Amino acid sequence: RIRRQDDVQRMSPEDRFGIRNAKLAFVVRRMEASLGDPVEITDLASSVALSLRQLERLFHANLGKSPSHFYIELRMTRAKELLVYTELAIGEIAEICGYQSASHFGRSYRTRFRESPAATRKAERRREVPAS
Repeated sequence: RIRRQDDVQRMSPEDRFGIRNAKLAFVVRRMEASLGDPVEITDLASSVALSLRQLERLFHANLGKSPSHFYIELRMTRAKELLVYTELAIGEIAEICGYQSASHFGRSYRTRFRESPAATRKAERRREVPAS
């Protein structure tokens, strides 16, 4: 079954992303738990007693990207799962993934996946229909 937005991932962030730093793992867990209501990166840094710059260095060293880029990728990955595995409206998916409007979500999604949310859903449905 598809996870709900508040369900916990099956694997820990340490296992999924190869994280060996407790502060980084805590921040990633918080990001995953707040996809629908994203937390400011400065607040995430404060929650583990790091400066914003220290958190950015930690992300780059361990995950190869900035905290904000990583957060967006988490949100986009969740959005794609919801598009493929649910019948939720695109506006609902936008809201679940923390976007204030479907149009902003659509632009972000298109930038990340090089196609619109509707195109992703349509392509997935074509794959599900057995050839006659």
